[in-house]
This record gives sequence, structure tokens and C-alpha cells, in this order.
Amino acid sequence: MKYFVTSFSIFISLFSDAPRITSPPQELSLSEGESAVLLCRVAANPPAALQWVRQSTGQPVGQGQEELTLSPLARSMADTYVCQASNKLGLSEPLAHTLTVQCKSHSCSPQCCGSGSE
Repeated sequence: MKYFVTSFSIFISLFSDAPRITSPPQELSLSEGESAVLLCRVAANPPAALQWVRQSTGQPVGQGQEELTLSPLARSMADTYVCQASNKLGLSEPLAHTLTVQCKSHSCSPQCCGSGSE
């Protein structure tokens, strides 16, 4: 009678991480009518849910995407936009992006530039 002995081992390593934002903060200065793309890259396991909030209003402006596109820009959109990620292991530190929106250089209407001094 022949005997065969087979042995093996399986090593499964599962690393779990609370969300960590890996992209740097941005400071953008753009003109009316242009587009702004804000980035919020996240490292997390399990995957994280992402939320964008406009700081002055506290209102959500995007969810689930690592990129927030604002287009076309108007002066009223100038603000700080904050992204934050969460999963079952925790919440990331917030990442703030500052957006400044300037008048178009060729038109300085009272609505855009106020007194026309810009």
C-alpha cells in the first residue's frame, strides 16, 4: 500500500486601513468661465466613501468621486472646498482646497468687479 502525504499552508494577509488622503491641498486662482478640478486621492482598505463640502455653507457639493469639477466658474463659487473620506475603520483628516475666482480680464462689469477697481 502506498501513502501520499501532502501538506500545504495558506497565508492570507489582509491589511485594513482607515482612510488616509494622499493628495496635497490645492490653491487655485482661476477666471470666471474656466473649470476647476479639485483632487482628493484616498488610500483605504476597505474602500472609503468620499464627500466634498463647501466650507462657507457646510453643504455637500460632491460624493463618491476623487475629483470635484466645478464648471463654469463664477465669482460666487470662490470658497474653500473640503474633502473627507470614511470607512468602517474611521474618518480621514479633512483636506481643504482654496479656490479664488477672478473676473475675466477682458470684461469688468459692476457685477463682477464691484466698483470697477479690479
